[in-house]
Amino acid sequence: MGVGQGGGAASTPSGRVVVYGAQIRLRSKITQKALHVYNLPPMKMQEPKVKGFHLVCATMDMDDNDDWIIMPGAQNDAKKGMAIRNGATIQLMHNNTGYYLQAHGEAPAVITGKKFKNKAVFCIEGGSKDKRANWRVNLLEGQTKKWKAASANMMYSDGILFQSVLFKTWLNCEGNKLKTTAMFSKDDIYDQKLGDKHEVSASVDNKESSWTVEDATPR
Repeated sequence: MGVGQGGGAASTPSGRVVVYGAQIRLRSKITQKALHVYNLPPMKMQEPKVKGFHLVCATMDMDDNDDWIIMPGAQNDAKKGMAIRNGATIQLMHNNTGYYLQAHGEAPAVITGKKFKNKAVFCIEGGSKDKRANWRVNLLEGQTKKWKAASANMMYSDGILFQSVLFKTWLNCEGNKLKTTAMFSKDDIYDQKLGDKHEVSASVDNKESSWTVEDATPR
């Protein structure tokens, strides 16, 4: 299968191939916010099967909690430094916590779960062997809506959609009308009163699921 690597304080080096082991940031094309994990004690959901997790959202906080390492997924024998290809199965490991981004099939998303049937996305410890941590890479040609050819290299200039291999849902970031300020009380530890934090969920459609990759490798 396919390939990976990275480069500096969150930039988009157009024309460069993304490789396994790259330290990256993912930015939603809809909201222009970066995929972010709060490096705080794991929270607990009411769902009995979800014991503890780190909150995932999209934000403009712009710190190292936006940084992810892109790894080969299940049945992907690619090595560090190899190019990632269209259709590859990958996993996203949060650089600071070592937790893995996972889609869920039962826990509803806090904001969009009821109206749109979106499911929760968490960052959970020990997820590398968990089937929920596997995502399939779907590439768009640059800024277009044209799908890239099968097995084409993943470039920093591409639009990227991540589909859960297990649930067939899409990593989604909702538009401005959906803020995670509605998720917690004003005095909660995540300080949601700062606002402008967008919900990240797993959606049955991919209308708001396009991301761009930025190089975040320390220099």
